[in-house]
Amino acid sequence: MLTTDLERSPPVPIRTNIESPSHPLEYAAISELRTELHETLASLPSRVDEAYVIEDLLAEHKGINSQVTTLRDLMRGSSSRLWQNSMIVDIQTSSP
Repeated sequence: MLTTDLERSPPVPIRTNIESPSHPLEYAAISELRTELHETLASLPSRVDEAYVIEDLLAEHKGINSQVTTLRDLMRGSSSRLWQNSMIVDIQTSSP
């Protein structure tokens, strides 16, 4: 099993006095991070719903692409047959 540098490095000590930081800038940073975390957590359900909508649209798009490809192939086949048939007609009408 391969180990990464992260797995080999010693663990970073976790501060336990987050509620009462020693420096006002630390408190402001922690408060801002908490606010951002709260906003992120609040927006996650709508983002998940948006992801499902996008997945559905992508599946529909793939289906439409498949249908267009099929139609294109049918049109190419039919135009090829029409061209071949017109050549046969031209050969038959030009024969004495």
